[in-house]
Amino acid sequence: MLPLPAAVDLARSLVYFDATGLGGNLLTIAAWGGAGLVLNLLADLWLAHRARQGKGIPAEVSRAGAPGKAAQADAEERQEEAALAGSAAAS
Repeated sequence: MLPLPAAVDLARSLVYFDATGLGGNLLTIAAWGGAGLVLNLLADLWLAHRARQGKGIPAEVSRAGAPGKAAQADAEERQEEAALAGSAAAS
């Protein structure tokens, strides 16, 4: 019922047993892939629902390139580091 042992059995069947008994292993891998896809879609819908409610993603976990407190803090930190590097070079 787990995908990794099914993948190993699938490879073993292909290499040693002329592809005998592939159906159950392929079904197991397909079921896990389908379950993962459904869970991913549900998570996307839930995040979109939270964004419509205004809750969104916390600033500490903001997406790359998205304006937010974390992105502003990173920009300010880079400016401070550049200013410190410039003053150290001038000394």
